[in-house]
Amino acid sequence: MNTIYVTGVAGTGKSLVAQQLRTEGWVSLDLDGVEGLCSWRDKQTQVTVEYSSGSGRAWLETHEYVCDRHQLEHLMQAQAGNRPIAVLGWIANQTEWLDLFDTIILLSVDPQILAQRLRTRTSNDFARDPSELAFVLDSKEPFERSMIKNGAIVGDASQPIEGVVIDILTASHPPPHRYRHDSR
Repeated sequence: MNTIYVTGVAGTGKSLVAQQLRTEGWVSLDLDGVEGLCSWRDKQTQVTVEYSSGSGRAWLETHEYVCDRHQLEHLMQAQAGNRPIAVLGWIANQTEWLDLFDTIILLSVDPQILAQRLRTRTSNDFARDPSELAFVLDSKEPFERSMIKNGAIVGDASQPIEGVVIDILTASHPPPHRYRHDSR
């Protein structure tokens, strides 16, 4: 089974990529849309809490969005069968389960484009609040450095979505290893 994890801060196009990958025959799990798999929790108490749009930067700094590894594994096994599977999200504890994937893709986009996308998107209110937007923009660089250290392949999310998906499909299907015969 071919498994990829596509990540990137809010506004990089993960939800659009999920939709496009479904049209390519992939099982595509947008972690924000899987009921009960991921949740917000207080960083100190570990108590699960609800996020509400516009909670602000101070709230985001004291809470984190996490997913349960065992539930994710079970969901992937139940959904995939023999089809390739893509899981997409920006999750605080994702480094705990990156080993579940053959390929990790990091969607990255210029901060100015990112800010524009977050201010104008209609599918999600997250980071429309100016302090939440600042939180996302400030989180972008350290998050991306961390993902690159964890082996992520950087994808240019500033291009049209079709190009992003082609890049992801190409990265998830590396060319076959060519046997080189040594004629000594």
